[in-house]
Amino acid sequence: MSVSTMQNASAELQELRKFAEGLTLSSKERAQLQQIVERLEIRIRNRNLTLHVIKNALSALKFDCKHILFDLYATRRERDNYKRKLQDSGNDGAI
Repeated sequence: MSVSTMQNASAELQELRKFAEGLTLSSKERAQLQQIVERLEIRIRNRNLTLHVIKNALSALKFDCKHILFDLYATRRERDNYKRKLQDSGNDGAI
């Protein structure tokens, strides 16, 4: 999640808190609303953390895939070179 999105979520939570402060609520209702907002804040933090972990994992996967493709192409080049050398030496490559 981008920094601006996280800031927007925090700003919206602050706006929700201010709005709740302006409401005429009993102490029980105010406590319930506060618990809901706190749970929402925890969920947003957890979601942001999860998204961060996923982004890092995808970056690592992308890097690993590039590395694997590089190795694959290098192995193919080596195989083709050995095959060519075998054919040039008069051996047809059959075992």
